[in-house]
Amino acid sequence: AGETDVLVDDEPTGFGPAVAVGVDGRTVLAADADGRVARFDGDWETVGEVDGPRRFDGSLLAADGVYRVGDDCTYSGLDSVADVAAAVPLAATGAGVYRLGNGWMDEREGDFSVVASDGIRTHGVCDGDVLARPAPGEWVGVDVPVDGEVVDVSYTADAVVAVTESGTMLVAGEEGWRTRELGVRGVKALAVE
Repeated sequence: AGETDVLVDDEPTGFGPAVAVGVDGRTVLAADADGRVARFDGDWETVGEVDGPRRFDGSLLAADGVYRVGDDCTYSGLDSVADVAAAVPLAATGAGVYRLGNGWMDEREGDFSVVASDGIRTHGVCDGDVLARPAPGEWVGVDVPVDGEVVDVSYTADAVVAVTESGTMLVAGEEGWRTRELGVRGVKALAVE
């Protein structure tokens, strides 16, 4: 997602400026600042509109609420959602993290800006602090070797990967955290394979 277009393999797609982009299976999803949400299968098809789109994870979209994006945009509850993790599912808000079960249930209080999960590992950023959830309901602080605020967390098979707004990438494996400067500033999100 960029200020001029959504790129797929460095190729412009004709969507226009986007504030959020994601992938659900092999389908690219995007949202613009006006709230238009579309999916791309060679051509863009608008599937709905939402207020305040922020981030995708799979088919979930964090906006002024949580939305499931498919043939349309289905409102799934909450409001002012900063981030979502589709694997569980979880939603990060200024009041806390919520887990979808029989409705949205309180998972942990606090001002969360990030939540990520691969179904086994779960992390969040609350009031600038990185937290991990080693077991349901239990959140513990994670010491990271940087001062900048972590803006996104993702996973590889063997590591936890995070990035700061100032462009420091952090990778936690069996030997602890390693860092690397990316040489970019204003980082908002990351994606890893």
